[in-house]
Amino acid sequence: MKKIVVLVSNDLSYDQRVAKTCTWWHERGTEVILIGFEKKGSLPISFPYRTLRFSNPFQRGVLFYAWIQFRLFFYLLLHRADAVWCNDLDTLCPAVSLKFWKKWKIMYDAHECFTESVGLMDNPIKRKVWLTVERICMPKLDYCFTVSNGIREFYQNKYNRSFQVMRNLPDLSISPVTAEKPMSWEGKQVLFYHGVFNAHRGLDELIDAMPLLQEIILVLVGYGEHEVVLKDKVKLLHLEEKVFFLGPMNYPNILGMLQHADLGIALEKPVSESFKWALPNKIFDYARMGLPFVTLGNPEVSSILDKYPMGWVTQSLKPRDLSSFILQCLKDIPNQTSTLHAAQKAFLVNNNAEMEWKILESIVE
Repeated sequence: MKKIVVLVSNDLSYDQRVAKTCTWWHERGTEVILIGFEKKGSLPISFPYRTLRFSNPFQRGVLFYAWIQFRLFFYLLLHRADAVWCNDLDTLCPAVSLKFWKKWKIMYDAHECFTESVGLMDNPIKRKVWLTVERICMPKLDYCFTVSNGIREFYQNKYNRSFQVMRNLPDLSISPVTAEKPMSWEGKQVLFYHGVFNAHRGLDELIDAMPLLQEIILVLVGYGEHEVVLKDKVKLLHLEEKVFFLGPMNYPNILGMLQHADLGIALEKPVSESFKWALPNKIFDYARMGLPFVTLGNPEVSSILDKYPMGWVTQSLKPRDLSSFILQCLKDIPNQTSTLHAAQKAFLVNNNAEMEWKILESIVE
């Protein structure tokens, strides 16, 4: 493969899976061009391969996605490539529409069941549009990848297409940035969440439980459309001294902050097929930094915990139930430290990015 264009509809600062894709190709002598979209508050980036960040005058909705298709289409129209790597459904149309003329290979990396996401399930018209796009594009793809066995089976059953699983496992070559423990954390036990702030990630319920958790604080790293709702809830409950929003961070900085946490949070609710079969990146980051975590336990996460008991599964997100569960986990950690660390070490030995991404060797030309 001489030249590959990698398409992303979001910011380039935070997506470690995309960074791993580009690094893998770059290290094998392929010319890589990573294209994404700059957003308000985007962090500086520095990669060993070429990157382009287009602006998008629209923040969300139909025009947001229409602009992405327009901008990516005209870039691809005017540039040569041997292959296009499309991350998620909202980058497929431009590559597929030019495939016959450009004669390139199209590689599709489904990070989720896009058409089964909560936002589309609540909007049948938009969902029908994306389902049509998916149905038209799927037969024209050369290689398909995804992040979990559940999503692979979902797509294989729906379209009779072969998908290969490449889990978004931690890149152990990336070192944490040393970070001092903030003064506001001193003498407190720290719950830590990093990721997107969307509905149905258990964050609303967790904040509701915080008044019942004495001498415990919650640290939230990331961004998302639900952030305003969460911040309003914190103000309403007068939790400004217990819940801290640190904004988005680069991955090495997140790893550095995790060193000061006591319990990771991964409470995504299986309210749609996309969430049901998700395999949250954060649980791998917690494992890498030796941090036990609490999860709601969808099938993918539960299957890992059955083999590697690195955390605990709660059965309820009711504030009183959740607070009691978290308190018990924090109480158990000192007595189970050796067991937790052994499970984390065993997981990382048998599951890491270098092993997972060897799947790509078969398609190198």
